[in-house]
Amino acid sequence: MNETILLTPNENETPSGLAYRYSLLAASQKPAHIKQQYGQFFTPIETALFMADYANIKLQQEKINILEPGAGTAILSCSLIEQIVKNNTVSEINLDCYEIDLSITEYTKIVLEYLKYWLQKQNVTLYYNLIKRDYIIHNSDVFNGLRNNSLYDYIISNPPFFKLPNNDERVKIASSILHGLPNIYSIFIYISSLMLKENGKMLYLIPRSFCSGSFPKLIRDNYLKNIKINKIHLFSADEKIFDSHSVVYEFVIVECEKLREIISDYSINITHSNNIKSEKNVNYNLMFNTEENIIELPACGEDLNILNKIHSWGGSLKKYGCDIIHGKLIITACEENIYNKNENTADIVPLLWLPNIDTSKFIFPLELNYGQYLLVNEKTSKYVIRNKNYVFLRRYNNNDYIKRIISTPYLSQYINSKDLAIERLISYIFKHDSELSIEEVFGISAILNSQFINSYLRMINGIINVTSDMILNIPLPALNVITELGKKIIDGDLTEDDDVSEYLLKAK
Repeated sequence: MNETILLTPNENETPSGLAYRYSLLAASQKPAHIKQQYGQFFTPIETALFMADYANIKLQQEKINILEPGAGTAILSCSLIEQIVKNNTVSEINLDCYEIDLSITEYTKIVLEYLKYWLQKQNVTLYYNLIKRDYIIHNSDVFNGLRNNSLYDYIISNPPFFKLPNNDERVKIASSILHGLPNIYSIFIYISSLMLKENGKMLYLIPRSFCSGSFPKLIRDNYLKNIKINKIHLFSADEKIFDSHSVVYEFVIVECEKLREIISDYSINITHSNNIKSEKNVNYNLMFNTEENIIELPACGEDLNILNKIHSWGGSLKKYGCDIIHGKLIITACEENIYNKNENTADIVPLLWLPNIDTSKFIFPLELNYGQYLLVNEKTSKYVIRNKNYVFLRRYNNNDYIKRIISTPYLSQYINSKDLAIERLISYIFKHDSELSIEEVFGISAILNSQFINSYLRMINGIINVTSDMILNIPLPALNVITELGKKIIDGDLTEDDDVSEYLLKAK
């Protein structure tokens, strides 16, 4: 296999085709754990050509400067340049490629030399610079504003993606724009946004979590000070973007532009297709506000109907005075204070575990062998809450592709106790200054359990964890619509198990 890949370029072979063959060779020679260390997932030829075509480049100038950070075998640069030469009258190209993995750069050098030779036949001169340095560290001075960063007309990249520890040198360099445990790709795109010329464009293949989520929010806020997003293409969750099947992230292509003055409200073209070769089944212009900083990514016509409806609503749990708190009790830390049955003392309170919370159904006591009561003392009192009307929520995990929220209505009358204790995997919705009405409890729970809200959450955060802040700010219909829904459930017109999506689509 390796001897076949190492053959010199085939007759009429494109530079991108050669780059892909060398990427297969590089991948075959490297163990999986080393690829993970570098966050290295080579771009297949189909994906590279799709990105180059998606760029839809229309140039006026004869000379162009291009950058590819994290280049690998430079397949994206080759694909982009092939597209440029096909559709534009460019005579000179200056290309900078960064690659830190020295086991790859010998292949990258061969590909770039072939690209230079191939362009000569197109009457185009290529000057390239293969920079064997860490992209972030090498460009760390962009953060101090002491140099002219505007170097490139076009930047294209499939950057590495992996979490960085807080003591990493690159995190320290970019600390002013980071929040939480950052992913290296987010620093790549921020630096690139500073390296563009005015009216320059940038094309990145990145996890869709960049479009949402609390961790990337600060970097999005800073990024959008320099960049206007023009287009985003969403790939299906099961689309094979990389040759490795071990990649479980969802990915987007983001095309951006550097403007002299960034506007706060503008339209982003959102597209989606089932796979790279299929026609787009969504072509949607999203009205985006940089202050709200929410990018919704619909994947089908049903999603578009949901967006049209949800954009007409002005309410939210937060606006209705609600809040969400996560339980804090760690079962293993309190085992000596947990009992299987009620000891009938004033210091014993019911203890709720994750199995108590089912979709639209509160279960207590459990039939399983769970310790269902907690002895309240100095050690455990911090885990106790008042027995009130709540909407209980189960936490979510990345592998739960189907259901983003599991919600359960709970009324204080369900358990004869003044207080409750809940474990840390349960969250609860409540009101600070009052108590949720029975109608609100059933209405809110039914809405959060609906496929309508599940689809909306998929649009704003894909498969990553749903945060409390997301739930509190989900657009909701008027409060009287919510209570009317709750009353229908209480009266038996609807059951707790009914999906209320159709009801929500008709709600005002």
